[in-house]
Amino acid sequence: KGQDLMYQSHYSSVGSRMGSVLSPPKTPKEESPSKAKGALKEKIEHLEEDLRLVTDDVNYHKKDLQILRSQKEHLENVLSMKAVDVRKSLANEVVKVDNSLNR
Repeated sequence: KGQDLMYQSHYSSVGSRMGSVLSPPKTPKEESPSKAKGALKEKIEHLEEDLRLVTDDVNYHKKDLQILRSQKEHLENVLSMKAVDVRKSLANEVVKVDNSLNR
């Protein structure tokens, strides 16, 4: 749940910035060229920060996926070994029952 809250707050901040980046300027004719360049530079900086955040999230999820795959493989190996042990135990029981019936 802690991670969910982290991602919700992260994505909401990205979304709120994206909304401001994508919305048209309110009065483009009234802005001076230097203000327009500053606003554009600020929007680019916000986009770059958003890109860094999304890249970090993707890298985190890649590592998480690697861990989950490793755990899955380990569990499959453990379950396979347990299945072999159960088969051996059942085969031994069958031999014991056969021996007791043949007496």
